[in-house]
Amino acid sequence: MIPTDLVDPEALARPAAWDMKFIRHFMSVFGPVSSIFDFLTFWVMLSVLHAGHTEFRTGWFVESIATQTLVVYVIRTRRVPFFRSRPSLPMLLVPTGAALVGAVLPYTGLASLLDFTPLPTTFFLLLLGMVVAYLVLVELAKTRFYRAPHSRTPQLQVTPTSGSNDASSAVQSVGCTTSHRSRRYLVVWDRLGTFGPVSATAVFLAW
Repeated sequence: MIPTDLVDPEALARPAAWDMKFIRHFMSVFGPVSSIFDFLTFWVMLSVLHAGHTEFRTGWFVESIATQTLVVYVIRTRRVPFFRSRPSLPMLLVPTGAALVGAVLPYTGLASLLDFTPLPTTFFLLLLGMVVAYLVLVELAKTRFYRAPHSRTPQLQVTPTSGSNDASSAVQSVGCTTSHRSRRYLVVWDRLGTFGPVSATAVFLAW
């Protein structure tokens, strides 16, 4: 699914490096947003629907599957999803299909095995509103997050090999894509003097 996605051109323009500080900050921003809607689900199940143990378990499962799969559409791009950045067809179908499977599962023969129970229509109406509100809030948080200085993608630093001629050597990084898909090949080489001797290293980056 992910390897087929249509990646934004700016994400493929240059190699990126892992930055644990960036990842930790990303988690600290978007993790609590997800937790807010978990607690909101608890409140809806207990205070609005007065759910028992089995209904509570089922409702939390359905809500978690829906929010944690559909949010992929928002966080997969820095742009506005669907309007300015469209996912590939598999990327569109798989998360949506997973959310639908989670919603239908309590009505199948597997419900008794998983100790699930059918949920009232009111729950799904409330769930629809919560999912929409969650995705909008994540989009707003994402916009603010990427405006901050810490959101700059760390760039891969390439150092010329020792012994190369500084005046005539060049280090080039080429991101090769097919229809802007997420497979990238980074080719780094040092040209020594003329275009003759070439030392090349190909690194596969799955983004």
